[in-house]
Amino acid sequence: DLNTPHPSPSLSELHVALLTLIVKGGDTPDEVRMIDTDTWPSVLREHLEDSHLLGDSLVVEALKYSEYSSLSASDRLSILDALVDNCLETPAIRHHVDASLAQ
Repeated sequence: DLNTPHPSPSLSELHVALLTLIVKGGDTPDEVRMIDTDTWPSVLREHLEDSHLLGDSLVVEALKYSEYSSLSASDRLSILDALVDNCLETPAIRHHVDASLAQ
């Protein structure tokens, strides 16, 4: 639930899965081993800063000084939306979509 002060286990697992897929398809696939339910907020922060997914958004700035859990539901939804968009651009997902369209 995006309205709770701490991410639910399901929401944490979703972030871990999205970040893992994104990192596997990126320039640093070895970093996948660093992503788990405890470390994903810091990996998320670094990814958003490095990738500029949200541009110079106030959300990215807020994550430099605050925990993910202290962000508003709207900010968390913006992050989740950006991660899903980024995930759709990964080679694994692109390959799956291309293969599905070819059938």
